Amino acid sequence: MFRLFTFFLYAFLALEIYGAIAKCKDPVASVCILEDAPTQCGSFCVAALGPLFNNLSTLTIISNETQARLDRIETQLATLLESLEKKILQDNDDKSSRRENQTVLESALQEVPEGQCQIKTIVTQRFELIGLRFFYIEESKLNKQNWTNAVNTCRQMGGQLASIASQDEFNAINSKLDPEYSYWLGIDTQANNGDYVSVASGSKNSFLKWSVGEPDLTKKFPHCVSVFDKFMFIDECDRRFRFICQADDEV
Repeated sequence: MFRLFTFFLYAFLALEIYGAIAKCKDPVASVCILEDAPTQCGSFCVAALGPLFNNLSTLTIISNETQARLDRIETQLATLLESLEKKILQDNDDKSSRRENQTVLESALQEVPEGQCQIKTIVTQRFELIGLRFFYIEESKLNKQNWTNAVNTCRQMGGQLASIASQDEFNAINSKLDPEYSYWLGIDTQANNGDYVSVASGSKNSFLKWSVGEPDLTKKFPHCVSVFDKFMFIDECDRRFRFICQADDEV
């Protein structure tokens, strides 16, 4: 009887031990009775920490992508800042140039008798030094005028519709013009047939730079002179163009 009891006791203990080992072999079990930790709980720990490792990998990818975006933004900001600095420097240079032109013009105007210069302020503010003389270039698309109105506008500003004195002066003025538009010059043949006369001086114009085929004397209308794309043309005086004024009446 005692032997039978002992046999059942040993069998019960054996079953308990086997069950504990079986539970530790389950990788998703939440409890592990440790007898041999490296052997029993290796798969359990891997299974438990697996989601954490996956999340860490995802966070690493997101962090790298965010850093790449920040690097791109930093590069764009640096480019914008450099462009803004150049723009500020250019604006400062332009302002400095305008101040120098204004100073030179004011000095020149002080030498002109008062009776011959009644609107110094307007001239000073609007004309700029191009080459050796002062000019105003009308660039507004909304202020195109026919030749006669352009003459009057320049006179109201204290100047004259411009004539050109030389090739160097013509080159300097052309560098300021929009090549897509025509500009009136103060040269015409309305008063003297055949001679191209300066409105400012009343004399025959000393410099002309005709385009190929110009002057076209077959045109049966009064010839007013315009400049387009670095050459001179004759056009109908009623056409509406931009225009160029000069501050003096010497040419």
